[in-house]
Amino acid sequence: MVEMRSKFRSLKLLGCMALIVLAILAADPRSMWDAITSVDLGILSLVVALYILNLIMKSYRWGILMNGNGPVGRPPFRSIFANFAFAQAINNVTPGRVFGEATRIYGASSRLGVRAGVGTALVVTEKMMDLIIATTAAVFGMMLLAPVILGTVRNEINGAILFAVLFNLLLIGLLARPRSLLTAGNILINIIDRTFPGKLGNRLTGKLSCFLDSFVASVAAGSDRTKRRTMAGAATLTVIIWANEALRTCLILLALGAPLNVPAALVVTGVSALSAVLLVAGSSHIVISSAVFSAVGIEARVAAGAGLLSAMTSIWLSVPIGLLATFFEDRHIKAGVVNEAPQSASPIGKGDN
Repeated sequence: MVEMRSKFRSLKLLGCMALIVLAILAADPRSMWDAITSVDLGILSLVVALYILNLIMKSYRWGILMNGNGPVGRPPFRSIFANFAFAQAINNVTPGRVFGEATRIYGASSRLGVRAGVGTALVVTEKMMDLIIATTAAVFGMMLLAPVILGTVRNEINGAILFAVLFNLLLIGLLARPRSLLTAGNILINIIDRTFPGKLGNRLTGKLSCFLDSFVASVAAGSDRTKRRTMAGAATLTVIIWANEALRTCLILLALGAPLNVPAALVVTGVSALSAVLLVAGSSHIVISSAVFSAVGIEARVAAGAGLLSAMTSIWLSVPIGLLATFFEDRHIKAGVVNEAPQSASPIGKGDN
C-alpha cells in the first residue's frame, strides 16, 4: 500500500513537470527565453524581496496563532520561522500539500510544545483564511474579466473557483460545529477498538481521543475574547499577505514589459493558489498564468514567462530558504545544549576542588 502511494506521488510530480514543459513549449521556448532575459532586474529584485517579506509575515501569523497554545507564551521567532519555512518548502514540492503541514504540526509539537490536535486546528484555521481571501480575489477578478475571457479558459477557471467556494463552505461548516467532528471521531474510535482489541487498539484509540479532544477544544475556544483578538490579527495579516501576492504578480508583468492588468493578476494569484493542491513545483503558476494572461491579450511568451518567474521567485526559492532556516535553527539548538552542559557540571567541579 505504501509502495503504491509512493508511485502515485511520483507519477503526479512527473505529471506536473510535464505540464511545465508543455506550457513552455506552447509559448515557444526561444521567444520566452528572450522575454525572460530582457526582464527588468530591479523590479525582479523587488519581487524576490516581497516574497521573503511574505514568508516572514506568514511565519509571524503562525506564531500569533500558536501564542498561548504551548508551554511558553510565544516561542522565539527564529524557531517559528524555521518551522514554517521548512514546512512550506516541503509543501511546494510534494503533491497534495499535506506532507508539509504534517511536518509543521510535528515540529510545533516536538520543538515548540504545541499539542498535535491544537496544531492541526490552527493549520486548518490558517488554511481557511487563505482559501477565503484567495477565492475572493479570484471571484472579484473574474467578475471584472467576464466580458473578456470566453470559452474553455473561462469555464475551467470558473470550475476551479466553484470547487474552492464549496470547499470553503465545508470547512466553515465543520469549524462552526466542532462537536460534529467529535461525534465522527468517536465513531472511528469505536471501529478501531473493535478491529484492534488489546494493547494496540487501546494505544491507537487513546492517542486519537487525545488528538480529537485538543482539536475540538482549540476550535471551540474561538468565543473567548483573547482568541477573537488573535483571529482578527491573523485575518488582517492574511489580507496583507494576499495583497502582497497580487502586487508581486503585477510587478512581474511590469518587469517583463507587459501591460498591467490588475483583474487578470487577481485571477492568476487566486486560482494558482487554489490549484496548488493538485499542481506542485510551480506548475500551477505557469499553467494558470499562461492561460489567463494569454486570454486577456498578453503575448504567449510573456504569459508563460510571467508564470515561470513567479514560480522561480517563490516556489523554487522557498526550498533553499527552508533548508537554510532549519540548518541554522538546528545549529542554535546544538550550541545551546553544548553551552548548558558545563554549567550543569560546574557545581560538582567546585566541590571537588
